[in-house]
Amino acid sequence: MAQTTDLAELGAEQSAFFALLREGYPLPANAALFPLGSAQYFGQVATNCRLANAKAGSNKGLSARNHHRARGAVTEIAMVLPNWYVERSGAKFEYPNVAGSIVGASVEYPAGTFHRLKFDDAVRGLVPGGSYLVSDFLALNIPDGAEFWTNIWVSAGATVIFYNGATGQVAGNGERANVGTGELPDYTLAPHTGTAQSFGFWPLALLGRTRGKATAIFGDSLGEGVGDSADASDHVGMIARALGNHHGYVNLSQSGDRLQLALQSHSKRLSVLAYVRNAVSSLGLNDIGSGRSLVQVQSDMLAFWRILASRMPAGGRVFQTTITPSTTSTDSFATLANQAPSPGFVLSGAGTRERLNDWLRDGAPIVTGVSAAPGAAAIRAGEDGHPLSAVFDVADQVESARNSGRWKVDGTAGKWTTDGIHPSTYGYAAISSSGVVDLFSLV
Repeated sequence: MAQTTDLAELGAEQSAFFALLREGYPLPANAALFPLGSAQYFGQVATNCRLANAKAGSNKGLSARNHHRARGAVTEIAMVLPNWYVERSGAKFEYPNVAGSIVGASVEYPAGTFHRLKFDDAVRGLVPGGSYLVSDFLALNIPDGAEFWTNIWVSAGATVIFYNGATGQVAGNGERANVGTGELPDYTLAPHTGTAQSFGFWPLALLGRTRGKATAIFGDSLGEGVGDSADASDHVGMIARALGNHHGYVNLSQSGDRLQLALQSHSKRLSVLAYVRNAVSSLGLNDIGSGRSLVQVQSDMLAFWRILASRMPAGGRVFQTTITPSTTSTDSFATLANQAPSPGFVLSGAGTRERLNDWLRDGAPIVTGVSAAPGAAAIRAGEDGHPLSAVFDVADQVESARNSGRWKVDGTAGKWTTDGIHPSTYGYAAISSSGVVDLFSLV
């Protein structure tokens, strides 16, 4: 039986410390057995963690094998499993699963060697509907950069939740999944016999003691990686591609999401901020496309940044990207002349997107907490009193010229985008390799 520690035995100060942490920062039941060193925190230590965005109709069983890479030398690991989801096909709001689910899990490192995760010393855990569960810490050494897998088994009281989207499992990395209307075989301690699917069930977070620059990604379909193709790295999407080779991350992006919607429903996703030190938002494109005005989008951005900053641990940082173009084309985006603006966007250089990007490039100036014109005497990102630390100018990397409103072209159909909304794999890679997502600004 694993050792447990009564908080009362730790002394008044440490007991109060752990109790405060667990109030808004769920930790493994045996966290006290893994004392933090200088500048360490309990945080995200791997790549390729993501939210659930759908609920099955009648399926009650699911099993999945997921691929990750360690970011920093891992000495212990715990898994966070959700029983809530952000509805991809509807309002983009957070919803609880209607009933609890029983889960089992393991970490597979190296390939074919399975290490059982336990939940308060039990091999099965109950995740209440609308909540999440943190496994115990498992002492396990995984070198920095090494690949490993998580294996998850779910038996739902009513129906399973899962991730479903264009950026699903990657066969080449050994990811596999099964789903069924009844209880499925448990592959947490045996090779998974399924195949790679567009759906799956990933950990919401993978925790350990770290000093790393762990990051939470808040985005829409560009953050999710629609239009991208996963490779051996697993990193898809505008921000994960740029971060994933260096830092652990949790991708909380949701196709179709908007600032306006995220402000209405966010508490579950924001709980992940306890496990990271950086938050990057790329939201804004769909707000413009829905007809929101410049002032409305600026106001929503400021409100969202303030919420993120208020939930970050001390010293945490919040970042925002500029907004990429949105156009249609009559020649598959091979030329500039045949691109036309999507609804809500312009090619004149003076639309909502362009004026928003100018404001962001000037550090999102604010006066008395309200957006101010570029060039005004104001507080800017990175200065005391501003919720934002910096802006990553991703738009310049894929736009034909600053504020042109058109995607870059070179005469090749679909080179930079195939649909006018999302970068192509080439476009995503160009953003990543540009270095505009400044890894040195992360904490």
